[in-house]
Amino acid sequence: MSRSEDPPSGDLLTGLTADDWAVLLTHLREALTEVGDDDRHPDRSVIRVLPTGRIAGGKGRDRAAALIASDPALWRAVRTRLTGDPQGAEVLATLEDTGSLSPGTDVGDRSSPSPGGRARDQALVEAKRRSQRDRERLKEVRAQRDDARRRADLAERRARGLEEELEQTKQRVGVLEGQVARLNGEVAAADRERERAVQRERRRAESDVAAIREELAQLRRDEERRRERDRRRADRERSAASQGAASERRGAASAARDLAPTRLVPGRPSELPAGVQPGTREAVELYLHRGRRVLIDGYNVTLNKHADLELEQQRTWLVGAVANLARARGIRPTVVFDGGRSGGHRGGSSTREVVVRFSDPGITADDEIVLEVEATDDPIVVVTDDRELSARVRAVGADVIGSHQLLWVL
Repeated sequence: MSRSEDPPSGDLLTGLTADDWAVLLTHLREALTEVGDDDRHPDRSVIRVLPTGRIAGGKGRDRAAALIASDPALWRAVRTRLTGDPQGAEVLATLEDTGSLSPGTDVGDRSSPSPGGRARDQALVEAKRRSQRDRERLKEVRAQRDDARRRADLAERRARGLEEELEQTKQRVGVLEGQVARLNGEVAAADRERERAVQRERRRAESDVAAIREELAQLRRDEERRRERDRRRADRERSAASQGAASERRGAASAARDLAPTRLVPGRPSELPAGVQPGTREAVELYLHRGRRVLIDGYNVTLNKHADLELEQQRTWLVGAVANLARARGIRPTVVFDGGRSGGHRGGSSTREVVVRFSDPGITADDEIVLEVEATDDPIVVVTDDRELSARVRAVGADVIGSHQLLWVL
């Protein structure tokens, strides 16, 4: 075995720098796996399983160096790997160069080297140059790595800043969306209120028009009756003076009856005369006097009287009965049905004596009646057994009678 293949001494190995020893350890691990265990060198199996940190320094390093120095087969395996690695070649050159000197001998004290020695020295110098270049390159790579890390850290900080800014933007967007939703709700509420106001004004106008028409019709009827009375009076006067006197007394009695007070003080609400109790037949007779506006909760009445009939049959019966009552008493009735009730398609229609209405979609007959009461300042009677509706219309001054009380006079 040539001198260059002999294992280096333990002192030489422990004298390596930390970087060189780290390179040597990498190849020692691989060589231990290759050569396997040997009873003559029991430390092979020990060093193989020790952590790298345990043999990087201290007693572990001394033990690994002693193993290499005493185990030629292991050294050959390590040396082969060092030769194929640029950094390993530098470590190998350092070991061989240092090992070739005698203790206490300086490089300048050597005898003239042989041609082979000169070639070896030149190779060693070249290896050191390559090692120096590699070290410089390693420094450049490390500097580039550090710069890349700095750029990565900066990019990460920027990314975190952008994420925070994005989160703040999301929060602002959420606040703005909430404000938009609130404003949309306010706009929708304003639209609904405007629509209700329009409906109230429309009903008020319709009620006023209906009242004017009814007043005109009443004036025409009164004028016709006056003409008829004048004609009859003239006939009676021409027939005989005695009969004229009697006719005059009858005309005076008739005029007295027409001008007789109803004893009911109209208003919002009306005032019953002393001694007349609400809910009695006498009170109902007083409420339903000539010219009085009456709002009837349609299905509330029909379901008390004819719940066994189909809804259209119920409406037909009620409108006909109220029309007869209007002709007999001279009241101005309006019957209101729920337009949205199941089976409540709009069958039937208004007559000359009765106005028939159906509530609009989304509005109940109760709401329709309350709006109708609010749309006029005239004295008005509401017919219903519904407690909630009764309370609502009484709050705005309407008189209320029950549906069963209306049935007394139908």
